[in-house]
Amino acid sequence: MAQIRGDSPNDDGVVGTSASPGKSGVFGFNSRSGGNGIAGISEQGNGVFGKTKTFNGVFGTSETGSGVHGNSQSQNGVFGKSITGSGIHGHSQAQIGVFGLSESDTGVFGRGPKFAGFFDGNVGINGRLTVGGQDVIANQQLLQHELSNLRQQVATLQQQLSSLQQTHAQDVQGIAVSLATLAARVTALESA
Repeated sequence: MAQIRGDSPNDDGVVGTSASPGKSGVFGFNSRSGGNGIAGISEQGNGVFGKTKTFNGVFGTSETGSGVHGNSQSQNGVFGKSITGSGIHGHSQAQIGVFGLSESDTGVFGRGPKFAGFFDGNVGINGRLTVGGQDVIANQQLLQHELSNLRQQVATLQQQLSSLQQTHAQDVQGIAVSLATLAARVTALESA
């Protein structure tokens, strides 16, 4: 049975205020596993609502679990929105800053008027990279195959060109010998 209960048909059921730094207007504590320190339930509004002018609207911390955990059956598990800052910001000292996982669709989706995604650093990909509906890896393999064929064609043409050069060189040498022989005969006739 609740030790403190507040009911109101048109105002706040329970109000707690505090002017002391580091203290709470309302504080809840539960020492049992799986229990909630504070729980909020609403049929049509926010289950828990936090608002502040200069600090975090809602702040969560945990030693072994999620600092903030969101779950929804049909909408966003966690939704973030900001006018001048990041909608959702992830930071980790030793693990992944932001992690996205889907059992049947896209793990992480980004959309923006400038870039859908921007990476400042090395990018690792385990799997296929698709750009504009085209598989980049498959296209690269196809280009490598075509490039190998072109290199073979170039090598063949170089061999054919070398063979032609040798053949023409032999023809030119034969003509030169014939001309020399003819010139010698002309000289001999002129001397006779």
